[in-house]
Order: sequence, then C-alpha cells, then structure tokens
Amino acid sequence: MRRSANKTLIGAFVASGIVLACVAVILLGGGSFAGTKPTALAYFDDSVSGLDIGAPVKFRGVTIGKVAQVLLRTAEQATGDYSVPVVMEFAPDLLTRRGLDQALLDQKGLRGSIEKGLRAKLQQQSVITGVLYVELDYLPDTPARLHDTKGVNAEIPTLPSNLGALTKAVSQTLDQ
Repeated sequence: MRRSANKTLIGAFVASGIVLACVAVILLGGGSFAGTKPTALAYFDDSVSGLDIGAPVKFRGVTIGKVAQVLLRTAEQATGDYSVPVVMEFAPDLLTRRGLDQALLDQKGLRGSIEKGLRAKLQQQSVITGVLYVELDYLPDTPARLHDTKGVNAEIPTLPSNLGALTKAVSQTLDQ
C-alpha cells in the first residue's frame, strides 16, 4: 500500500530552508545588508600604488575598517590640489568589539579626534609585494592639513608615508 505525500510538511520544510539560506547570506555577508557604514576621506600626497579597494584600515595595528574607494579627485578639492582621495569605511562592530572609541562614527566626534591628533598614513603590509594599507594613529604634534575646502566630507588629515619620506630625502640628496 502506497502512502501519499504530506504537502504541508514538504511546504514547511522548503520554507524553513529558504529562511535559513537568507539568514546565512546575511550573517556570512558581514552584515553589509544592515545599513550604511560610517566613512571618512583621506587625501594622500604619496603614490597610492599598492593600495587596493578592500585593503585594511587599522588603528595602531588593529583592523577597524577597509578602503572602500580610491578616487582621482573630488568636487571639494581645490583646483591645484592633486592629492589622491581615499574613502575609508569603518565597521562599527569592529570598533565596539575591540573597545575603541566610537568617535570615528560621526562627524562631530571625528573632528574632536582630529583636534587630538588623529592622522592617516600609508604603510606597507609587505615589503616584497608592495601592498599598502591605511594606518590611523594619534600624533598630536603634527600639522593637520585639510583638502576638503567646503568641509562637506569627514576628512582625516594625512602624513607622508615612511617610504615616501625616504624617497623624497634620497631624491633631494641626489639632486644636490
């Protein structure tokens, strides 16, 4: 004798499978569907060769975000300014889990951090490959040069990278 299939049970099984698949996509996607993440700009005078989209943004060696875009120019830059704007995206959950200050999440808090000496710098992940990342740190005795003339975007002032400073010093020495 043959039994007929229970259509309600099959439907419940398929529906629960779809729900589980959606939950897995959201969790494994890093919560990127949860909304917008705070961003900030940094204008680098050095070459950004080796800085790719997705490169880490670290605060004193601890990853707190990633590079979202490397642009050629923004509308807010002055006419003679040829610095390269880099858009950094911060992960609020990484800041919270690692006990870091939440000041990077809003423009007012970011301004306070900049006044305390927050600066961005390009660093090498590997000397062999030349892959770069963005390092953030508090360096209060350094100048804060801003490139966004209109103050529209959240901007973190930059410093020359160690390699860029070394290259410039060698070039000046050879020129003399």
